[in-house]
Amino acid sequence: MKVIVQKNIRASQKICMLKYQTQHVQTGRFCYKKMISYSITLILFSIFFSISSNAQNEIKKKLTSKSLDSLKIKFEDIVKRIEIKKKQPPKPIDLNNLKKDTINTNITLSQECGIIVTKTIEKYGWLSTSLAGISINNNLGLILNYSNDSIKNKYKSLIKTFVLKGESNPNNYAKLIDGLLVYNGKSQIYGTIVGPDPYSDEFKMRVYDVINPEFVNQRRKEIGLNKIEDYLSVYEIKWEIPQKKE
Repeated sequence: MKVIVQKNIRASQKICMLKYQTQHVQTGRFCYKKMISYSITLILFSIFFSISSNAQNEIKKKLTSKSLDSLKIKFEDIVKRIEIKKKQPPKPIDLNNLKKDTINTNITLSQECGIIVTKTIEKYGWLSTSLAGISINNNLGLILNYSNDSIKNKYKSLIKTFVLKGESNPNNYAKLIDGLLVYNGKSQIYGTIVGPDPYSDEFKMRVYDVINPEFVNQRRKEIGLNKIEDYLSVYEIKWEIPQKKE
């Protein structure tokens, strides 16, 4: 009986050793795989960082003080022309030839803005505040906002990445997105588009419809904008919708 018990004990010990060894090997394999995965991630990150750094260095080489001065003058000139165009009374539209008149209104300046934006981005990328300064970045955003919808849609995602990093004017981005929506008959996101209220006797300003207006301040905060109450106060518009957080 004693011999049988000893044999059972030895058998149990062997089983435990085998389980331990198997578990140890599996754990080792898991750690090895994890180390390989981590190493690959570091290598890929290093490659990406190196490529990004090289790209930024190439852009900085192109952006000499001379080229920045040239861009500054060009952008300021086009922005002045945009402001003049905005102040001009709209041309009377021939209702019998509505489509033709609509197409011809402001198309030349919009096309020119689109060409400037496209050529600038293709050569330098988006001119962030740290790369080109606040003035150039802001004016490039204004010029983009006066371009046609196809140009806006093409670059809106690119600009958002810089806005979220605090490297581009959030107000220009918000107006770009809201404009694409409002002028195509949809509700805006950030509440930046305002205009005369046709139902007001005094033609007071009003903010165009905002989607889920109770969350507008949360959305504005996410991209670095102030509260909508403060923004609209400049236009003497009162915002009375209580705000919530998701």
